Amino acid sequence: MKGRILLFYGKGKGKTTSAVGALLRALGRNKKTAMIQFLKSKNSGEIEILKKLGIEVKQFGTEKFYDPLEPDEKTQEIIKEGWNYAKKLLSSDLDILVLDELNVALGFNLLDTNEVIQTIKNKNKNLTLIITGRNAPKELIAIADVVTEMFKIKHDFDYGREAEEGVEF
Repeated sequence: MKGRILLFYGKGKGKTTSAVGALLRALGRNKKTAMIQFLKSKNSGEIEILKKLGIEVKQFGTEKFYDPLEPDEKTQEIIKEGWNYAKKLLSSDLDILVLDELNVALGFNLLDTNEVIQTIKNKNKNLTLIITGRNAPKELIAIADVVTEMFKIKHDFDYGREAEEGVEF
């Protein structure tokens, strides 16, 4: 079966990394791939290697963490720009597309969930779509073919340990 929807969500580590692993697997089989990151603007180690390998990665975020209690228009505009770009790729001839942190953008009401779901339902039927981010809306869980929830049992951050280059970014 081609053209599935995979959803990696939850508070545990590994959502983006799982998506990156899928992109690397696909690249190893000469598949056409791309990744869009919402609310991110810094290149992590995994993004650097994807770009070196020729995988298109576009980031739509600002340096500042988005606070939904203090909405800023710049971030809202950037997210809408990213979604417009995603819509083009959803109807393209890609084999795999990752929409990293789409769930977070939806959870912050930066995009309309109903419009996103409708667009995803009408994607290229051969495209496998991978969506990541903490809080997946129930509507997205309902239409996904594979849903994996990442649970956090414990994390270094809970004890004040800073993110480590090459591990967390």
